[in-house]
Amino acid sequence: MKSKKAIPRSHETLERALKVIEVLRENTDREHALTQKEINEFFDVGDNKNGINEGTLSTIIDRVIKSLDEINANNFNSTPVIHYRGMKEVMEKREGIKSGEIEGKLPSITDIKYIHPFESEELDSIIESLYFYKFITDEKRNEIIHKIVMLSSKHFRNKYLNKNNELKSSISGVTENLFINRTELKENLEKINKALSKNVKVKFNLNYYTKNKDLHPINTYGREAKEYIVSPYNIIAYNGRYYLLSNTVGHSGLSIYRIDLMTNVEVREMPKGKSTDIKSLKDNDINIKDSIDVNKFIHEHLYMSYDKPEFVTLKVRRDYYTMIYDNFGESFNFIEELDDSWDRIRLKCSPKSMVFFAMQYSNIVEVLEPESIRKSILDECEKMVKRYKK
Repeated sequence: MKSKKAIPRSHETLERALKVIEVLRENTDREHALTQKEINEFFDVGDNKNGINEGTLSTIIDRVIKSLDEINANNFNSTPVIHYRGMKEVMEKREGIKSGEIEGKLPSITDIKYIHPFESEELDSIIESLYFYKFITDEKRNEIIHKIVMLSSKHFRNKYLNKNNELKSSISGVTENLFINRTELKENLEKINKALSKNVKVKFNLNYYTKNKDLHPINTYGREAKEYIVSPYNIIAYNGRYYLLSNTVGHSGLSIYRIDLMTNVEVREMPKGKSTDIKSLKDNDINIKDSIDVNKFIHEHLYMSYDKPEFVTLKVRRDYYTMIYDNFGESFNFIEELDDSWDRIRLKCSPKSMVFFAMQYSNIVEVLEPESIRKSILDECEKMVKRYKK
């Protein structure tokens, strides 16, 4: 009977090094570390009941760190892949011992961790964005999320995966507007982006939904599908939909169109107009060509209304500032407390959208100024009373 061939020492060292990487990658991250003793427990299984002595394990960890750092440096990444407590000091002392400048022995290394490419918060953000992405099926989305989750340690994975390594049923995404043609929306975005890169116009038909749940084109007076030719400037994602900021040929103001309502989008080889010529943008010092402040634009054009924003003074219930933050962020200015329950604030917003906003939240906000918006709200309320009194 042939004796079992011994494994070359170099192979055994390589296997141990790979095992160390596997253990650290699986069980550690920036917030969770292992001691040498805890790492050794992963080796103290099967045929190997003696684990690895501390000196050997320290040597393996140091070699792994050095090799991975060399690979990292070639990829222009300065962050060590594996880290441990007091790592810088230990390495400096090791160099001193080697050079003979200092004497003594190295301290035991501990709190060893694998630094994953993405932090937990970054992975959460990527996963969250996938739940709102419109161009993939639920099955494909879950498949991608599973792959992303596996990029981190078991501590992060436990938040998303069950014991069978499947996405937890308690986590789900609501796909908005399932009736939207995702393929056509994606093609529309690609064509508009092409026009943006070439600085040319786009042509399209604009549509609306009917009682039959299908898209129907807006017609001209001659009953033909109306063609829109616009100079595109920017695309904004807002409340789960994509909007095109543009200027329509024949008009001097800003136009905002929902991209999912467009059909027959074509890139026209016609130079687009200058965004600096749009009066409503010049009046409000808004640059939509180079680097639009998306938050400022959305706060001032609530519901994607395109009329000129104005300063508005509101009376707001003090316990409902969350609603103000949800819609206007930090763009409002507190003026004063009116009484025990109400405050006065000031912000800038489209008058048309402010009418809808004030009616939607009529129990917690009141427009104080300007008088023109108060009158518009009153007119809408009188129309509503007439309808409901019939």
